[in-house]
Amino acid sequence: METHAPQTYRSAANPGARLKQVPLDYLDNYKSRFDAITAPHIHAFDKAHLVALTEGGAIKRKIGQQLLAGLRQMEAEGVLNVHSKMNSGLHAGERYLTKLYGSEIGGQIATGRSSGDLNAVSRRRAFAAQICSALDGMMKLRHSLIELASKHIETVMAGNTHGQHAQPTTLAHWALMFELVAARHQQRYQEAHARINQSPAGAAIMTGSDFPIDRRRSSELLGFDGPLPNTFDAIISHDMEIEYAGLMAGLTHSLARLADDLQLWSTFEYGYVELPDYLCGTSSIMPQKKNPDGLEDIKSLATQASSAFLAVSMSERGPTGFTTMERVNTDSQLKAIGEMIPARLDTLSRLVGDVRFDVARMSYLAGANWCTATDLAAAIARETALGWRKAHELVAGFVAHCFNCGMMPNTVTSADLDAAANQLGFPAPSLDPQLFRESLSPLAFVGRRSTYGSPAPANVCAQIKLARESQTRDAEQQEKLRCVRERAAKALDEAVNAILE
Repeated sequence: METHAPQTYRSAANPGARLKQVPLDYLDNYKSRFDAITAPHIHAFDKAHLVALTEGGAIKRKIGQQLLAGLRQMEAEGVLNVHSKMNSGLHAGERYLTKLYGSEIGGQIATGRSSGDLNAVSRRRAFAAQICSALDGMMKLRHSLIELASKHIETVMAGNTHGQHAQPTTLAHWALMFELVAARHQQRYQEAHARINQSPAGAAIMTGSDFPIDRRRSSELLGFDGPLPNTFDAIISHDMEIEYAGLMAGLTHSLARLADDLQLWSTFEYGYVELPDYLCGTSSIMPQKKNPDGLEDIKSLATQASSAFLAVSMSERGPTGFTTMERVNTDSQLKAIGEMIPARLDTLSRLVGDVRFDVARMSYLAGANWCTATDLAAAIARETALGWRKAHELVAGFVAHCFNCGMMPNTVTSADLDAAANQLGFPAPSLDPQLFRESLSPLAFVGRRSTYGSPAPANVCAQIKLARESQTRDAEQQEKLRCVRERAAKALDEAVNAILE
């Protein structure tokens, strides 16, 4: 095999030193390929590292000025554009500076640094940025769900268990359930951000460096909360990837459940909702079709996230320091999914506000299939000598009798219950007709739910208040994260300017 200098820049890995042959293309590609997600973070680290080297005296100030001026020139040309042209992956900055100034000058950016901390910094910064974008999306979704709940406090619908009508609840109660789910994911993301936003800069490949590099300074300039306290852990431990994969799998599964509900409700058989056209597609052969493509896309993201979680978990197995190539593809999966999540959150936020609910049909079906049977049994237990278990047995027999006779909940009477009780061997309850009707009313059923967190209007109003208060607190936390990022970006620019002056 020829040993000529390859077009791909491999920094110290160029053939002719330790290795005499060019690596196989598919083996080396992970180090040289352009990644638009991490390129801005690699560039930020290039600048922060040069600042730390220059301030600490690891390189001469004149050299630091020259190299930072080169990076500013890269910015004028467009960081993504230059990184793409360099075909050098993590080392695009070094290659660019080498082309400008030669390897003796350009190569000094690699002083005290490795592909290890380049990878770790860019990965952690990318994940932290994606977390912040997802947090913004979750905030929007929660707001949409709260607004939906406030409009449908008395919109009755059937709640299901085992895919069957169970008990009446309200659309507001359903919306607030998903708001709480989103709030918990938001909390998990915030907690994970605190762990992920720790700096590996200056850890090199595991032991740090003997050059005078202030890791705290690098951390500050990159917007991290602080340097990871162990350089071995900073580079070689990868439980962070497993945690991030789990975060995304959990969130996307909850989004898929919300999408599942809306897709089911949009079917002809349910007829609860009419989806907006922008979320749908049609058929090349069936002109009547209105397919919920957007909802299916959201559900497919949950599948991808679950696959990524399994792949990451498997790739991180093995002795310490052995798993490197295994995580190449899983890194790409995680970053790709992390980029897709905010857009899907925005879609669901918009959809929750735009979808049209057929409240009349929801109310009708809530009372059409014996959802309220529990309260009929409770009325019998309260008004007669029958205990709860016997009352339950009587109502179960009555419901079966009505199904056999084609009798509907909205047409049966107290007398029908008495007749069925006699046939079943129970004393006739002789319930007051008005009490009987109220026992089977879905709206009255909901109103009687007085326990904390239940769907009764007063309780739902209290839940809406709590949700808004929680959202306000979380918004304040996210604003703090945003301010930290902005301050760090400003501090990095000021540090570069101070050296260039």
